[in-house]
Amino acid sequence: MQALQRRVKRVLLLAPWHQEGFGLLLPPEEFTAFSTPIGSVPLDGEVLRALLSTGLYDTVPAAAEKDEHSIALQIPFLKTVLPEGTLLVPVYVGRLFKEDLSMY
Repeated sequence: MQALQRRVKRVLLLAPWHQEGFGLLLPPEEFTAFSTPIGSVPLDGEVLRALLSTGLYDTVPAAAEKDEHSIALQIPFLKTVLPEGTLLVPVYVGRLFKEDLSMY
């Protein structure tokens, strides 16, 4: 566990998008962290902006994200095992078309 805590700077978390939506989706641009009762995990805004700039990702509307739980369920676990300050790069995976898989 100590080795993990020394080396991890960023976590890429892939989670299913349970609502209507296609492709790879990023959290709303105004999000800076995911909060839990035991604390927050900050988002890596620089990486998220870089992903968005590729044109391969879309952002989730804030209202729709409130109804999603797939990332929120993982945050308490991550908060307990990762060192303080670890950045999160959450990516929701919506429906993907077979012909688009090679892009990702």
